[in-house]
Parts: sequence; C-alpha cells; structure tokens
Amino acid sequence: KKLQETGVIMGFTTILDHRKVGLDVCAFITVISESSSYYSDVVQEANNTQEVVQCFTTTGNGSHVLLAITENTISLEKLLRSIQAWPGVMRTETQMVLSSYKNINALQIP
Repeated sequence: KKLQETGVIMGFTTILDHRKVGLDVCAFITVISESSSYYSDVVQEANNTQEVVQCFTTTGNGSHVLLAITENTISLEKLLRSIQAWPGVMRTETQMVLSSYKNINALQIP
C-alpha cells in the first residue's frame, strides 16, 4: 500500500554479460524499408525475433534500429538474411559493437 501511495515502483533487474553466456556478437542493425506502410510489420517481426533485444524507431537513414545479440558472426549473418526477408525491408546496415563502456540500468527521475 505504501508503494502505491508514493508512486514508487520497485523491482528486480538481472544484468548479464552476454559474452559469458555464449553470445559473443552485439550489433546495431538499421532497417531501411520500402515505405512507411511496413512500419508495424517491422516492429512485429522484431518482437517475434529472439536475437533482437531492442527495437527503436528512428529518424535518419532507416526507419528502425535493432539491437541484436547473437552467438557469433555466422548466426549474425543468418539473422541478417532473415531480417532482409521481412515484409518491406529493402536492405540493412549493420554496426558491430566492439566494446561497451557504459550501461545505464536505471534512470534517476528529477
């Protein structure tokens, strides 16, 4: 009851080092679609794809940016072929993450 009155939401977060569980490749994948009519299709496909851990809609070159984590470059290549077969996807551009130095796990609300 006290939490409801103050508006504070408490929970648990598990932070995994994906490399220590056998997932060595992390990549940002920009999706370039034929038109905006495929917007919801890309989101639905991303939500149904296990390797895609986040999906962002963006301005710029593509309509969506996906954060994907895979076992290795072979599995990344397989994932890219799969994404390129999604409805309306013309092509993808991929940037592999070499190192990560900051990971925000919680935001402080002013």
